[in-house]
Amino acid sequence: MNLSIEEAGEKLKQKLDNKYALLLLGIIGFSAAIRFKYAFFEGMWVDESIHGRIAKEVPKHLLEYSLPDKGGAMTKRPPVYNYMLVLSNMVFGDLIGTDTAVRIVSPIMGTLGVISTYLLGREVKNRDVGLAAAALTSVNGTYWFLSERILMGATLTALFTTTLLAFYYGLEDKKYSKYAIWAWGPLIALTALSKQPGYTLGPIIVFYFVYKKRREIKDYFMTDKGFKQSDLYSVFTDKNYYIALGLFLVAMLPWMVRNMGVCQFPLCSFKQALNIASSSGNIDVQGPLYFLFTLPGLLSLPLFGLLVINVIGNVVDTFTSSPDQTVKKLIFTGMLALGTFTLKTELFPLALISSVALFVRSDGEKLLWLSAGLGIGIMSVNATKVPRYIVYVLPALIILSTVSIFRISSFICERIPDTDLSKYAQVWMIMILIVSPILGLNYVSGQAQVSSHGFQALEPAGEWVQENTEDDVRIYSTSPQVRYWAHPTMPVASAGRVPSNETGFKNFLRDENISIVMIDVYERTQPEWMNTGLPPYRLSSSIIRDIRSGRSTAEEVFNRFEDTPSYLSPVQRFGETQLPLTRQSQPQVIIYRVNRSII
Repeated sequence: MNLSIEEAGEKLKQKLDNKYALLLLGIIGFSAAIRFKYAFFEGMWVDESIHGRIAKEVPKHLLEYSLPDKGGAMTKRPPVYNYMLVLSNMVFGDLIGTDTAVRIVSPIMGTLGVISTYLLGREVKNRDVGLAAAALTSVNGTYWFLSERILMGATLTALFTTTLLAFYYGLEDKKYSKYAIWAWGPLIALTALSKQPGYTLGPIIVFYFVYKKRREIKDYFMTDKGFKQSDLYSVFTDKNYYIALGLFLVAMLPWMVRNMGVCQFPLCSFKQALNIASSSGNIDVQGPLYFLFTLPGLLSLPLFGLLVINVIGNVVDTFTSSPDQTVKKLIFTGMLALGTFTLKTELFPLALISSVALFVRSDGEKLLWLSAGLGIGIMSVNATKVPRYIVYVLPALIILSTVSIFRISSFICERIPDTDLSKYAQVWMIMILIVSPILGLNYVSGQAQVSSHGFQALEPAGEWVQENTEDDVRIYSTSPQVRYWAHPTMPVASAGRVPSNETGFKNFLRDENISIVMIDVYERTQPEWMNTGLPPYRLSSSIIRDIRSGRSTAEEVFNRFEDTPSYLSPVQRFGETQLPLTRQSQPQVIIYRVNRSII
């Protein structure tokens, strides 16, 4: 039945009269506003420039999904986020420019992640928890920051959280559960094809599905019933699961077939993830407990404190109802944690966090603890760890932290008869927690400094090359960002370290037909609270030591050869590097023209 304008207006008014709807709209609006506000500051990381080049280049050969200078290697990158950039550039690029078109994707996905956090919190607990968790997620420093960069973090977080929501809802036997089950297939595929951590959904789904179907499994194995007479038979014959599997294969198979021609494996990104996990790395490496130590900062100390309260509360509740079982679980957890710490320290975070699910009564909270434990645990195996690598588990941890707000509020209600006072106390607690991440991390200040000091010399250097050279001129640059602004779609030499000897360097210039060489002192632009202890990205180890100590400037790096190369003529300089290298220092970029006739 069609509604008249008056009736539609009345229905909208009724909706807006709902304080929850207004509050949710306010949270979503605020979340979107702050993400779009800061998404357009100057500066670009290495990975961002690669994504930007993909957005410009891939439309020329959509099915190839590769960059000329990388051959087929770029197909090892999961495609979902990059194709989002491609689509945004194709639709909006001519209207608002490529830079803007690729920058709007992450703020949109970051906002959708806040919405999915609300929905997951609402389903797992209630609407109040969902709203509070969404508000806290919207201002979480790490998630906020990644929602502004041309990086996959916000997209992975939104898809991962939405998949958990669909998985939980689908197994709860609700009105639309079958549609949620159908959604498992494409959501799992899209998450896995967003970034390697998406593969952690595999063990999460298997463990939780077995847990939810434990009664059916017990009915078959612990009774004399035949398979067809058991409840387990209904699980294997439920067509909804097969529909989900079919949709999963529809989404995955094209990419798996494409990958077979690239790395002779159905999922190059999964193969790459295994290689990373098994590699000891060749740069400064953080310890296996790194993410456990950085988690208080990533969540903010108040939220981390509430997360600890959540754990203690669950253990106490379990002990109150079943002391013997609780003691057994504690002994099992202690032995498991001690065993992994002794035998394989990298697996300690996985064992420690995942085991918390043993003490939780709520199925929804079990799923959240399981996802957090497996997410942080698997990422702890990698040799190199960066805070943004575990951003996709933050919504789950924030929801679990938020549950403690209402646990404390209930505690207040029991001891203060004045219910109005308890409600006010609850609201003030939530407000304090919303503000504390910003104050504790000095995020606004960090944003301002990044805005003022992010790679300012790289963009004008790239633009100078674009204006003063032809499109087919091949360049070598130590920073992909410079190449992005120079000739983003041309076949161009890969970035890397300066060759260690003159013969190798001359051969490189000649073989690659290089006409322009650009070298810069690379800086880090992450805010202080994102600092991981890794050294700045660098040229070669010996050269960077000289530059950092002040013994050499960017222009003098070529003096490492016996004589200043006569085949390199400096033609332009941008920026002035200040030592030591910090996020406030300007990278100095020197542009050289190569005289290939004498090499």
